[in-house]
Amino acid sequence: MKSHRKKYFKLSSFLFVLMLLTWIVLQVYVFFLNKNIQDKDTTLAEQNISLENYKSLTGFTKLMAVKELEGKYDEIPRSTHIKKVITMLEEIRNLDQSGDETLVLSDFNVDLQKISVKGRVSNLILLYYSNQEKGIVSLIDRFKNLDFIENLYIKNYTRENDDNFFSFVLEANVIKDAK
Repeated sequence: MKSHRKKYFKLSSFLFVLMLLTWIVLQVYVFFLNKNIQDKDTTLAEQNISLENYKSLTGFTKLMAVKELEGKYDEIPRSTHIKKVITMLEEIRNLDQSGDETLVLSDFNVDLQKISVKGRVSNLILLYYSNQEKGIVSLIDRFKNLDFIENLYIKNYTRENDDNFFSFVLEANVIKDAK
């Protein structure tokens, strides 16, 4: 019986020493882990102070404002719109006017909200009729191809008795996002 007690005592002593060593190792590990966390917190605090100092510089503030504006800027520049309008007007000017059908545009106005053009036409078909096979594009369709306008309309026509022409004013709204 004494031998069993002795064995149990040795076994329990061994387990106790093993648990004590495990506890000591665990405490050392936790100590070093906490030290590492404190070091990282100190480094993070220093970097945050450095970042705040950098952000307080006026150059950085201006740079961030510019970057924010660049991120929001997705519109087509006005110069591109003007080139498209000029190209369209050049195409209209170069149309064959030798026949009976004549289209004359004048008083072209563009502002931030609206685009308008006065015109005279010998036949209303020139305003509306398009035929891709014959290469005929109406004035309305030419304006509809401009991607920065919407709500295209002609309010009314006035027949000029002296030369059988129709006067009109074509108007459209400029899309605000296309500045």
